[in-house]
Amino acid sequence: MPTTTDFNEWLDSLHETDINEIYYLYQSINSNTEMGGYSCSSNEREQYFVTSFDNDNTLMLASDKAKQAFLKKLDHEYGGDFGWVGGAYEFARSMEKDD
Repeated sequence: MPTTTDFNEWLDSLHETDINEIYYLYQSINSNTEMGGYSCSSNEREQYFVTSFDNDNTLMLASDKAKQAFLKKLDHEYGGDFGWVGGAYEFARSMEKDD
């Protein structure tokens, strides 16, 4: 798998805008775990490697600073009026309920 450090390139090849999937991506990176179709792992140099079932490329976040910058980018692009992915996700979840 090719590896990139370019946030935009990796997101563009993802073709994903569903807030549920973006939330899984965000949580996977934030918790350094596997969630939904995403997986994040790290090495001893605090580099993070993000993979997706739908993306042939691996995103490398070269430091904790890069990790935080990518999460901030996700918040900015997908957080909507809430300003963060979690808020947009919770709102969408609430709207889907059939109470």
